[in-house]
Amino acid sequence: MRVKKSGIKIHIGIDVLGLAHAIMVTTANVTDRKGAIEMVLNYKNVTSNLDYVLKVLVDSGYTGDKFSDAIKDLISA
Repeated sequence: MRVKKSGIKIHIGIDVLGLAHAIMVTTANVTDRKGAIEMVLNYKNVTSNLDYVLKVLVDSGYTGDKFSDAIKDLISA
């Protein structure tokens, strides 16, 4: 999920119940893909919950093989 606020982007990782697990604030010039990868990397560094991730659902701002490969590597899929 991406929310734009005057010059910043807020990337939010939620579970199927809508509970937030990771939040990353970046400047607006950071791409959605890069912000999401940084968010997952930071989350991975503080928890082992990524071991339980079965699927990742994203909107059209998060596309490309480079992005999907980076996320797969981070969650060990």
